[in-house]
Amino acid sequence: MKIITEKNTIGLDFVPETESPIVLFNSFSKLFNSIIEINIELIKKVDPLMDVKFLLVSVKTGSIYTDYLKQIIIPEKDDNVTAYSEENGNILDYTKLSQGRIIDTLSDSEGQIIKNETINEIQEKIVEYSHMTGVNENPNYRPPSKLIIAGAIDSLGESTTMLAASDKYYFQDSLGRKELRKVYTDIDYDEIRREMAKEIKEMPIHLILKIKTAVFLGKSRWKFKLDDSHTIEANILDEKWLADFHAQNVNIGPGDSIEISGILKETFDDFGKCIDTQYIINEVIKVHKPSEQSEFKF
Repeated sequence: MKIITEKNTIGLDFVPETESPIVLFNSFSKLFNSIIEINIELIKKVDPLMDVKFLLVSVKTGSIYTDYLKQIIIPEKDDNVTAYSEENGNILDYTKLSQGRIIDTLSDSEGQIIKNETINEIQEKIVEYSHMTGVNENPNYRPPSKLIIAGAIDSLGESTTMLAASDKYYFQDSLGRKELRKVYTDIDYDEIRREMAKEIKEMPIHLILKIKTAVFLGKSRWKFKLDDSHTIEANILDEKWLADFHAQNVNIGPGDSIEISGILKETFDDFGKCIDTQYIINEVIKVHKPSEQSEFKF
């Protein structure tokens, strides 16, 4: 097993009186998770057999400041694995440059609004890096998904806008230290999905969905518990039921569910991977109170 290790640093300088610990740590978590997500996407698109781990080295006081190790794990012939690929190119430089291009998006200018054009530019630059570093010679190499890049940028942007004006993030690696400024996103995810879509499958559904977040104004997506571990969002297209709900003619309380009929739409890319799942509610059949749900049968 070959392991390539790189040390990075994330720091957050803040004025203790300006923010609550919850806001600061939630923001820090969002930023760190975004960096992990984009690195996993980069490595897995070089080769699915490779892996990446993140190990905290130290957390320092006085500000939120952590060193961590990024370990890229590459199977080799002597590791007794059923399949392995010969390593081509400089994978560490590829991930470092690609990650750096994404970080640059947050360090170039204060108050920047990031749209789809920026996501396209980032992916094009990452493809350039794959040729520059030679990792495109790996037989399983693919560019990272624009959806993953966009989601990471969204989370990074959200982590910065949660902070007060005086609070500043910075990111440091062997390429240097960069301050992460506040940015905002206006990304059209539907446009990205249309670009990536090679096949769309639709199937009818008839479900009971436990309400997690109801929308009392407008037509935004509701949140539901699909099962014990999965939360989904869904558009309700039943105009009559929505009108009754907004007019308070439908009573919904804690623990309530709705019985619905609708469509499950799955979008697949040209590798057959499901890149998007949408639940569309065409009809709300009934509101189920907690005592009724165990008795329901289709």
